[in-house]
Amino acid sequence: MAILRLFYATVLDERPFTQFRTNKAQALLIYLVVEAPTVHQRDILMELLWPGLPQKSAQVNLRQILYQLKKVIPEYEEGDANATKVNAVSLLISDRKSIQLHPHYPASSDATHLSSLLKRSWQHSHSDLLTCPDCRA
Repeated sequence: MAILRLFYATVLDERPFTQFRTNKAQALLIYLVVEAPTVHQRDILMELLWPGLPQKSAQVNLRQILYQLKKVIPEYEEGDANATKVNAVSLLISDRKSIQLHPHYPASSDATHLSSLLKRSWQHSHSDLLTCPDCRA
């Protein structure tokens, strides 16, 4: 499982991940992981990353970042219980209009983990969070 740590340094599978060519590449990966499983329109991502840049230039930049991410982040080999069929699952699914984190790629982030823990703790109606094992998990 790929666990992406976003606070402080980016870490992939417990190793510092420093192969980003640009800060925008790192920002895109973080955004896609935190916002998974949302399908994102390329036009919106281009405006987020390069506001005001001409569309053709933003398209080139986005294509280069996607190529780099697909090249440096390893595929996940997904197989059935008997391992008779193995599929290589890429981190991203992209087409001409949209991009998303592959739903079968086993990725998570510390930001999404923190969010899920906060949601769980808010679902309790007690006054003492320190003594509740679910809230302290």
